[in-house]
Amino acid sequence: MKPDTYFDNPVHPVSLKLWPRLNGEKLRAWDGADLLLLEHIAEQDASTEQDAADQPATLVLNDPNGALTLPLLAAGVKVHASGDSWLAQKALLTNAEDNDLATDTLSWSWPDEEVAQPIARVLIRLPKSLSLFESQLATIAGTLPEGTQVIVSSMDKHTPPSVMKILEKYFLSVEHGLGRRKAHLYFAQLGHQTAQQRTAPAVFAIPALQGKEICAQPGTFSGDKLDIGARFFSEHVPSDVAGNIADLGCGNGVIGLVALDRNPEASVWFCDESAQAVSSAKTNTAALYPKRECSFHHGNGLDGLAETFSLILLNPPFHRGHAVDEGVSSMLFKHARRHLNSDGELYVIGNRHLKYNLPLRKLFGSVREVAANDKFTIWAAKF
Repeated sequence: MKPDTYFDNPVHPVSLKLWPRLNGEKLRAWDGADLLLLEHIAEQDASTEQDAADQPATLVLNDPNGALTLPLLAAGVKVHASGDSWLAQKALLTNAEDNDLATDTLSWSWPDEEVAQPIARVLIRLPKSLSLFESQLATIAGTLPEGTQVIVSSMDKHTPPSVMKILEKYFLSVEHGLGRRKAHLYFAQLGHQTAQQRTAPAVFAIPALQGKEICAQPGTFSGDKLDIGARFFSEHVPSDVAGNIADLGCGNGVIGLVALDRNPEASVWFCDESAQAVSSAKTNTAALYPKRECSFHHGNGLDGLAETFSLILLNPPFHRGHAVDEGVSSMLFKHARRHLNSDGELYVIGNRHLKYNLPLRKLFGSVREVAANDKFTIWAAKF
């Protein structure tokens, strides 16, 4: 069954789709937390007589498909959007085009970029990563003026108990608003207080790199420790590979770094849709292998690259946001097939229950099990 794409909301109805646009899409591009926040904004804006065009911009954070940004834009509100996800930015711009919305009053920044215009209020969709959330709050508290209103929206089932304490760490006035649509709003206001430091990158050791330490920026997959799947994968990265190697979905870059360590003749590409992940990989390669040839791709999988690869290393996601969805992994398998050398090999790790060997066998002539433990299986596929 196809999802509904018409998002009826009190600010301005729009049509929304997820990005990437996958065949057989079952997920909707908004939820109750988006609608609840827009209902509040509609009530708030109806009570003011100022022209939206004369107001400073609304800052919107972590809007995965434009469900908050585009209704505001369609209603004449200036919007500055910001987030970590390349896919979110692509979804936003593509949905704006589909709705015939001009984007001259829309601007964008990545987490490490400053917001260059006055901000009237801040709307935040609570991200999955609390470290990214804290980093964003610290930036807001340290740069925006006193009195700026901050509203956080989240689905109840995805809201950790610590949200109020995190907000109280950065703002003086914090209120837990009434909830409906299985979602809640949280209200905060900037006041006189000492600005908090931004969340520092996590640092931890990698056994497969002889205990060398790497860092991970806030919001990067695996947080402040080495992911157990990455630890197992790192033990089985091939050696004696020449040519290009892709660390697809690189996160902090740990698997690509192991590939660099074991393959001195190879050039490694670090690819991820997360800006914080690509930043982490750049920092780690510069610190550990400053003389090696490395490249970085911030985008959707391998889309936009002309290169082919002798080895592709992939730990695919099986979620889109909070929803379980294997569509992204299937898409990345197809990316790998298009970009693999005729004699190259794709290494894939996944939770044992995912049975990635089945979709891989539809795309590749040979699929073999490289290693397995009680949690993960590593598969190798080639033509």
